[in-house]
Amino acid sequence: CALPICFCKILAPSWNKYAEEMNDSSIQFFAVDCTDNNTNNVANSLEIQSYPTIKFVDGLGNVVTPVYQNGEPFDRSPEGIRRFLKEKKLM
Repeated sequence: CALPICFCKILAPSWNKYAEEMNDSSIQFFAVDCTDNNTNNVANSLEIQSYPTIKFVDGLGNVVTPVYQNGEPFDRSPEGIRRFLKEKKLM
């Protein structure tokens, strides 16, 4: 990312921390560089239009996208991710 403020790099520590905490669970975490020509088919199939984008895919292949709620952005901290997964019954 060449931007002075790269939101992907800002999100990475929280995402990596939560993925590490959930290492022994059935939940799998992936980070995909959708700007790479070899992986942009992922961006297309998941309709990713901006970065970073978080998508959750359940065991049946249903895609759940966290969204703004009550004017507040999705909490991307490890606690926010955990709360979202529980609310959506994805864990």
